Amino acid sequence: MLNNWDKWMAKKHKKIRLRCQKGIPPSLRGRAWQYLSGSKVKLEQNIGKFDELDLLPGDPKWLDVIERDLHRQFPFHEMFVSRGGHGQQDLFRVLKAYTLYRPEEGYCQAQAPIAAVLLMHMPAEVRARSREDRETQWPESWDQWEGVGVFGLVLAGRVLGLQHPFPPKLGRLQGGVLRSRYTLPSPPARSRGPWEQGGGCGDVPQAHLGAYLLSLGLQQAFWCLVQICEKYLPGYYSEKLEAIQLDGQILFSLLHKVSPVAYKHLSKQKIDPILYMTEWFMCAFSRTLPWSSVLRVWDMFFCEGVKIIFRVGLVLLKHTLGSSDKLKSCQGQYETMERLRALSPKIMQETFLVQEVIELPVTERQIEREHLIQLKKWRETHGELQCKSPPRLHGAKAISEAEPPTHKALEPVPSIIVPPGPAPVPKARKSKEKNREKGPASPPNGPGAEGNGAPGSTRELLHPQVSPHHQSKESLSSRESEDTYL
Repeated sequence: MLNNWDKWMAKKHKKIRLRCQKGIPPSLRGRAWQYLSGSKVKLEQNIGKFDELDLLPGDPKWLDVIERDLHRQFPFHEMFVSRGGHGQQDLFRVLKAYTLYRPEEGYCQAQAPIAAVLLMHMPAEVRARSREDRETQWPESWDQWEGVGVFGLVLAGRVLGLQHPFPPKLGRLQGGVLRSRYTLPSPPARSRGPWEQGGGCGDVPQAHLGAYLLSLGLQQAFWCLVQICEKYLPGYYSEKLEAIQLDGQILFSLLHKVSPVAYKHLSKQKIDPILYMTEWFMCAFSRTLPWSSVLRVWDMFFCEGVKIIFRVGLVLLKHTLGSSDKLKSCQGQYETMERLRALSPKIMQETFLVQEVIELPVTERQIEREHLIQLKKWRETHGELQCKSPPRLHGAKAISEAEPPTHKALEPVPSIIVPPGPAPVPKARKSKEKNREKGPASPPNGPGAEGNGAPGSTRELLHPQVSPHHQSKESLSSRESEDTYL
């Protein structure tokens, strides 16, 4: 399916949706998320962009906040368990790159768990954790360079002083990955030159170049994060959180149709949706649900879009506050909020939750209709939105249609287009051709007949294929007149 993705997406999208609802195999989940989100196409269209962003210093105000949040992201996962470990370093680089990619948006704390989940499924393949480790982690063969960005390899070639950044007989270039079975030349001990010209990196040992070689996993996670922030959840991570407030009102309006009991109770207690759904939506339930349920929800989310997030939230509210028996222990505002913070493990169980989400009749059309209604109310009370985010795309199908991959290479277009059909022939040439058909023409006796370029001239008989560079000025002018006529 992944090998013929465009064909499946165009003609068999329902089959893709069914397979995502059943769950993507763990070995294919990272690749499938890239195809579904369109981040694979985004990466191919921006080869080297992440490498350039990673080499920039970044805004200090965002760097401090990102560093404080690193240890809070899945602290019991082996990838992020150690402070300053490779997992936290990769997470820092991805989040810092996004602040440079979207400086007007910057960094939001809810982006950290999103990026952490992506890094778990798109791990880095080439790392240099510390300055001492880099001395032993210089790649010795091209097999170890899989995943290194193109920009990193060009940079490596310049530092090594190679005339050509890539050695001969290099394998194919596909998606920013270079594959070959040929070994690298051994690097010299020291390198100056291009690094000193760039400033700030002079006299860098070659083994330390690993700090600048970026793995494909980081690039994949970064562009997948970009797609989530721009296509799936646009405006969620802006400064004033206007988009998440609008979606909170949409969720509350949809709850009135899905579970009137829960809607009435929350209205009575005057609990604003922003109090309980912010972490749900902005983190895509990565901090709320069990891990197995998170992965199943994300599989459907990448395929079908934000309606899956709405459905999960509605299912949780319905089965937490949707009956009179369940409301007996939620008599006040505090008790209700505590109940929503400590959800029942039964309703978060993978099999139960996924089935309820699939069966819940909430469509993209309903969400968009409610969005227009709530946007009109917002403008009446708050004025125009300050965050001008792009329109939201509902799932992989909408993203693939909005950004189709470009497969066909550019072809040269002729500057002069000759219309079809026989070209018109001048009358002078017609008469000469008739004389040629009657018989061989006698050699002319005129003084200037030898240089007039006529078909039956002695010069043409002696030199039937004269190069254009050796023709006389008269023959060139006649040729130009014929081209102009055609």
